[in-house]
Amino acid sequence: MVFRSLFFGVYWHMGNQSVRGFGVINYLHHILLLASSGEPKKRTFRVLMSNDGLQFFFYDDTGVITRAGESLEDIERTDDFRIAKQGDEYYGTYTLTSNRKTLNLALSHDGVHFQKIGRINGIESVGMLVPEFRWNDKYVVYYGNHALKVGFSPDLKSWDFQKDTHLTPVKHRKITIATIMVRDEGIYVFFFALNRHDTDQKYTLNVLLFDRNDPSRQLWEQEKTVWRQTDEFEESVYPMGLAYFDKVFLSYWRSPNGSIKAVIHHFLFASNNDETSEVQTLMMEKHPNNPILAPLHHSLWESEAAFNAAAIYEDGRVHLIYRAVGNAGVSMLGYATSTDGLTIDTRSRHPIYIPREPFEGAQQTTCAYPRTYISGPGSGGCEDPRIAKVDGRYYLTYVAFNGWFPSLAMSSISEEDFKNQNWNWTTPVVISQPNVVDKSGAILPEKVNGKYVVFHRVFPNILIDFVDSLEDFDGKTNFLKGEYAIGPRKYHWDSRKIGVGATPIKTDQGWLVIYNAVDDRDDGRYKIGAMLLDLKDPTQVVARSENPILEPTEQYENGGLKYGIVYPCGAVSLKDQLIVYYGGSDQVLCAATAPMDHFVTTLAKHGAPQLSATYAQKVHPILSA
Repeated sequence: MVFRSLFFGVYWHMGNQSVRGFGVINYLHHILLLASSGEPKKRTFRVLMSNDGLQFFFYDDTGVITRAGESLEDIERTDDFRIAKQGDEYYGTYTLTSNRKTLNLALSHDGVHFQKIGRINGIESVGMLVPEFRWNDKYVVYYGNHALKVGFSPDLKSWDFQKDTHLTPVKHRKITIATIMVRDEGIYVFFFALNRHDTDQKYTLNVLLFDRNDPSRQLWEQEKTVWRQTDEFEESVYPMGLAYFDKVFLSYWRSPNGSIKAVIHHFLFASNNDETSEVQTLMMEKHPNNPILAPLHHSLWESEAAFNAAAIYEDGRVHLIYRAVGNAGVSMLGYATSTDGLTIDTRSRHPIYIPREPFEGAQQTTCAYPRTYISGPGSGGCEDPRIAKVDGRYYLTYVAFNGWFPSLAMSSISEEDFKNQNWNWTTPVVISQPNVVDKSGAILPEKVNGKYVVFHRVFPNILIDFVDSLEDFDGKTNFLKGEYAIGPRKYHWDSRKIGVGATPIKTDQGWLVIYNAVDDRDDGRYKIGAMLLDLKDPTQVVARSENPILEPTEQYENGGLKYGIVYPCGAVSLKDQLIVYYGGSDQVLCAATAPMDHFVTTLAKHGAPQLSATYAQKVHPILSA
């Protein structure tokens, strides 16, 4: 099991009223947040709704727990609302505190308005029914204050509580049930824990796995801590609950000052009960001698930057076609080779591809006004190349920037000319739609079902087209259409935009795609990920990395022309090693490696998205007084 968490958020205001949140509910395709507001002894229930779990709006205030249409419970004493859906009905457990804390049960047909059933005698702590689950035709409840316990009931009135406890009771530790999820491998019981003996008074989020065939039997010998509270909480907080929504978990926390915060948690489950089968974090190792290629200050055409290289392995060498920017500020393409893929052996004295057409900036004029679509250094030219060998011919795709607007362009060269370094490129053509910002073009190195496959990016998606002939693009009437799309993932590290980084590599488990991505919550930095596409249908994602495989952490990725950039344009498989070539800080060329078989096998375990663990952390205010 792999775990990631992230604070994030926006505000929802209730004016100057004091707000107290006490529960969250998964409701159809929404999150409902239960809160109360108003002056002391005059508080009213508030139900807030969110479509994304982060931004809330007012939904209902007719009362949450009632009997015969009248509000029943004292709002000041009601807390710890937990919801378990059973078929078409919702069972809510909640605590009432007077001289002592009691656990109570309520029923709802709509997930919003609950009618009290009664008290669960014998429980004086937070508890929750197991959702969508019965054991031997009995309801199951997990509860506990210092240790985790379980109880069973055939009718929600009479209860049989197991004497055995789970977790070793710790005198100074208090636990609070967060939520419960049932999967094929067992019953996951999530709970918050606070060790009051610790000086920093920080919560942890923990989880235990129980047997579906015997809910009193632990499958894991000990709990797993999946998240720890950080110093980004500026005041003491209390957990309101944990909700599974849109393939992530969100925990909600209230503060004494009346504000509510959220934490986004990604948890990636193993496919079975064997803890050794847990999905591993997928990473690459940056080459210790990075950057492997840098600008040459004495060379007019590449004095400012040498980065973002397409790569292809042929005849025992890696051929790199890289973006270069010189004194004139125009992007053009240089050429280098490497026998081991990491050490540059040869480097061209002159560019091998220069802007020739107006759409490439060949006739651009100087302009003092800022250009909206400038990418990297310079103000026009041929940017960010990718190369693929298809049917014995080398196809070059790149961004053609005329100084005002970027287009996706293509040129090609014969195999013989490429090997002899006779750079006799065909006249380039624009292959993207007119007046559409289209980038990150790459061609699959073999046909699929008799058709060429072209990848490109129109914000925010990777787009895929199947075309009969690459020669049909004429720059006038025939353009890419964007027939299929692979999109960003909400709440993930690639939530804002994605684009194919390197020409896909064929493996036994699918087409390996190294891609670039930006996170909405960290939109100042580019990161790199990986995915596997189905060999026979590359529109289908077989697996996708739950974490970035490369992030901008080094000086050469942050201290050049632009902060926070790792941008891939090439990758090769060389001697059982995957090598990814990426631009660092829009100025230099870098490389990273990983054992190819291990990398692909590990990536394959990041199959259809399930659940993930902790990268950056950032406070997400939801509600403020």
